[in-house]
Amino acid sequence: MKKLMITNYETGDVLFQTKGRFENLFDILPILNAAQLEKDFLGVGFPCPIINTGICSFSTTENYMESGEPISGVSILKGNETTKTDIRIKAVAYPEGYVIGSGRTATNLLGCTKKMYLKSIGRKNVRSTGIADCHVFPNINQLQKYVEKHMDVFDQLIDQGWYPEAEYCCDFFHEDLIKAGKEVSLDAVNAIFRDMIQSHQNPIPDSDRVTDEEIQMEKAYRMKSLGLHDSGIITMSDSPNFMLKLSEPAKEAIRQAKEYGVLPYHVIATHFATIGDVYSVLYVSEEPGDWAYERKSPDGRLFAYCYNATYPECSEFGSIQIQMQDRGLTRIS
Repeated sequence: MKKLMITNYETGDVLFQTKGRFENLFDILPILNAAQLEKDFLGVGFPCPIINTGICSFSTTENYMESGEPISGVSILKGNETTKTDIRIKAVAYPEGYVIGSGRTATNLLGCTKKMYLKSIGRKNVRSTGIADCHVFPNINQLQKYVEKHMDVFDQLIDQGWYPEAEYCCDFFHEDLIKAGKEVSLDAVNAIFRDMIQSHQNPIPDSDRVTDEEIQMEKAYRMKSLGLHDSGIITMSDSPNFMLKLSEPAKEAIRQAKEYGVLPYHVIATHFATIGDVYSVLYVSEEPGDWAYERKSPDGRLFAYCYNATYPECSEFGSIQIQMQDRGLTRIS
């Protein structure tokens, strides 16, 4: 079910809106025709049949459709003659409601990534998909009740590397709420998720010095939270692939990182067009005061040692942003 919004292309004024199942924006003529016959929403001065909408193209982005610039004004039937008006319209069809993001991404065979959202929780499995096919909750109360009912499932998902978060299903829906003065806060639901995520975090020692056992425990916690399997060897992600065998530049990156007294546990290879090939080493340091920054934050940021194989003199420690994929990790900034 989607909301169809018709606006004046030039002014942005809302002319007409309804709800229904829309496969594309070329099939809305019968709906607009019936609406204009019932009430003059176009403002031409009288109810009349619509012969042509003037819409010649539309694009589908994620879970909504939006028409492009109309080729002409709307054509109407005035008496027995077809008349082209100066009224150009824009059509947008989009869902209304709320969704639950997983904090993970999926990569197709072409290397394109997309964010994954909850689709369903069954008796034996949990399904996630892109936002176009995910579960849309019509109101925030239903979403919160769903989360509270499946707390044990979300607890297991977080243990497997999920970072669930309630979101508006699309920007158009969120903008509608703001304009109507009915914006709904997602804080209550996301507070539940944040508390659950925090309960899974490995406690950071209070002392300035940590033991080897505490460092190994921290390493195991971080790998699990990132969806990485701790096989005892350092692995590498080179999007869209997850590689067990390290490349020579990756080995050099690890060697340099170890010189600073840190424990590396994963390498992310990124091939930048501007600054060259960079190998980001994820690590655990001996300074527990730095662990909060070395761990992945909710928006995917963490500290890493970045070895630049193209320009080695540019290698340094710094903050990077990553995404969790179905096949390893990818650096996005």
